[in-house]
Parts: sequence; C-alpha cells; structure tokens
Amino acid sequence: MRDHIRDGYKIFVIKSGQGRLSQEIALSVSQALRAHGRSWLLWVEPGAEVGRVDVLADGLIRGTIDRLTVEPNGWDLSLAGRLAVLSKAWRMVGPLLPDDAAELE
Repeated sequence: MRDHIRDGYKIFVIKSGQGRLSQEIALSVSQALRAHGRSWLLWVEPGAEVGRVDVLADGLIRGTIDRLTVEPNGWDLSLAGRLAVLSKAWRMVGPLLPDDAAELE
C-alpha cells in the first residue's frame, strides 16, 4: 500500500454513507496521503446532484452519488452513480498525474 501512495498514480476512495465523515476528516486523510506522494483522495457522499465532482483542495476531491451502501446491503449500490463519479474524478485528476502515469495503464 505504501508503494501505491508514494507512486502518486492512484485515486483512493472513501465514502460517508452514514454521515460520520466530515470535510475536516477527509482533508486530514488526503493530507496524510499527500505527505507520502501525489495520490488523490476521492470522498464520496450521498447528494442530490448525482455524479457531481469538485476539487476541494490539492489532493482532495468530493463526489456525490444518489445512494451509498453499508453492510449488510453492500450489493445494493448505485452502479450508474458510482461510474459517473469515478469517471468524472479520473477526467479531472488524470491530467494532473505525473507524465509517466499513462505507462501504467
């Protein structure tokens, strides 16, 4: 995991489906990642505007999805919402990754 963080070619994802994750916590996690490399943190939470993605800080992106799942209902995910958020996050952050990141695909 440390190698993935140091490489800076990753977008790590956390979700706040039960409302327990504040922006301050998400920012702290992204800053901890950035202390070791150029990786990004995508913080996903439920919201009315499905697929909205915003850069909140260097290394932190927030995306909204129509519904997040928690165990034991992990199977009941919003595939369309998840794909919308992930693809928009990649389009936003991809150009900001190191030049040799394309070689990893």
